[in-house]
Amino acid sequence: VQQNVRPNGASVTLDTVVLSEGTLAPVWHSDVTPAGKRRVAFASDRVRGTATDTGGVESSVDAAVPPGALDFSAASTFARLLPFAPGYSVVLRTYDIHRGPVPYPVRVLGEEMIDVGGKQVKAWKIETITAGQPVHHWIDQATRKELRVSLTMGPTQMIMERMP
Repeated sequence: VQQNVRPNGASVTLDTVVLSEGTLAPVWHSDVTPAGKRRVAFASDRVRGTATDTGGVESSVDAAVPPGALDFSAASTFARLLPFAPGYSVVLRTYDIHRGPVPYPVRVLGEEMIDVGGKQVKAWKIETITAGQPVHHWIDQATRKELRVSLTMGPTQMIMERMP
């Protein structure tokens, strides 16, 4: 479950994903955004469910899903589990419940020592591409926890850091 909240406490999005314990394949996905809500279930090579717009108009969702596709909303979590090494790169096959199939490139940029709560931690610096924009992630080499994320949206750079 991921909830994005504005500084005033108002919820912007609520995204819930259920994955298969054995395979990490998507099973169920629901999200609520200012544009409406969507609830879908994955079964073999299809995703089916409903989409409701802000006026309450409901429509059916029924689309093909590429074999082996991961849920796009969990892609950064999957990326942390990859066998990083200098120069490593891969493209994950993902499926976004709004956009359909979306390739998710992951590339190791290097290793860096970063400060986390006054402690120096050795991290992998990786780059992913989301909506055509590079996103940089610093992943703790020992625990695989995401320590920092940096992305630029127009003139704004957003940096999120894990609190100790």
